[in-house]
Amino acid sequence: MNKEIEIKILEINPGKIKKILKKNKAKFIKKVLQRNVVYDNAYTKSKGVTVRLRREGKEVSLTIKAPKKVVRGHKVREEYETNLESFEIGEKMLIGMGLKRTAETEVKREYYKLNKCSVEIVKMPKIPIFLEIEGLEEDIAKVVKKLGYSKEDYFSGYPPVHYKISFKKLVF
Repeated sequence: MNKEIEIKILEINPGKIKKILKKNKAKFIKKVLQRNVVYDNAYTKSKGVTVRLRREGKEVSLTIKAPKKVVRGHKVREEYETNLESFEIGEKMLIGMGLKRTAETEVKREYYKLNKCSVEIVKMPKIPIFLEIEGLEEDIAKVVKKLGYSKEDYFSGYPPVHYKISFKKLVF
């Protein structure tokens, strides 16, 4: 089990953010295209649980996320994640347990490490580019300040919902 603590900052200028990251000696980790598929049923919907299969290059992971809480502007969730050998087998297992595929999104992410935080520049179809910063609350605050933002800029929701974009099939 892992506790995910994150914030988003919407409508960023990626060029400006990359310059600030470089100036602060952030470590570039990787640039990837992710395919995320979310599954649910009556139980997961009623409990606010998210079940997600993710393909990132050759890697496949299954993640179960507990209901979201917002604490001082941060999205906080318990998260269980494991790697799988095959996306197709993972999907068959989930469908076999009565879950239905309800959403598919593609996401381009650039990962950086700064002050113990994962700093991600995120691009999704039809949505302005945004930042996702994950780490401990105090570390997130330091990174946010270095990037020229404040707590007033925190966003804890899901950008497609915020922009009223359907994410049933949101792919490039």
